[in-house]
Amino acid sequence: GNSPQEQLVLEAQRACALDLIDLLHEHGIGRIVVASPSLDWIPDSVEAIRDQDDPDRPFHFGTRIADLVERYQIEPALYFGGGSTPLFDAALCEMLIGLFKHLQFQ
Repeated sequence: GNSPQEQLVLEAQRACALDLIDLLHEHGIGRIVVASPSLDWIPDSVEAIRDQDDPDRPFHFGTRIADLVERYQIEPALYFGGGSTPLFDAALCEMLIGLFKHLQFQ
């Protein structure tokens, strides 16, 4: 949206996404895909795969995620939406990484 309030929420979500990318890198996660309608808000210095939504293609969440997983051969995969990133902290990151490592050996 274009209202000042909507723009504040958008900026907060983007800032949280950048913080999450930093957190994931700090914990050894190297392949991060950022998919969004626009990607010009991501600084060039941020190490992430940028995959902009196709404006000529109708958006379908499941199709979009499946396409990203297939295109980048992501396994295991985690998805974070802009609103959930503030909930993800270092402790949760460590727990999930440990869980994935444990599951890969079974």
